[in-house]
Amino acid sequence: MRLVRIKDEPAQPGKAIQAMWTTRHELAKLRALIVKAKKQGDLWTWRRSKAVRDYINGKKVLAIAADLEVVRASVNRGKGAW
Repeated sequence: MRLVRIKDEPAQPGKAIQAMWTTRHELAKLRALIVKAKKQGDLWTWRRSKAVRDYINGKKVLAIAADLEVVRASVNRGKGAW
C-alpha cells in the first residue's frame, strides 16, 4: 500500500492516510526518506514526509501546520509553499 497517491488528487471520503493502513515496511521507508532528505538538504521532501509521519502518528493538522509554520490548507493539500 502506498503512503501517497501517484497523482495530486484529493483523498476520497474515508480514504485519508491512517496508521492502520500502513505496514512496518512502509513506515521504515518513510523514516528512511526523512533521514535521507535531511542529509541531502531537501527541505521540501523532509517537511512533507515529516508531516505525513506526524499525521499517521495521530498529530492534529493544526499542530502540524504550526510546527512547519504553514497554513492548515497547505497541510491538507499536501503541497504548497513549504
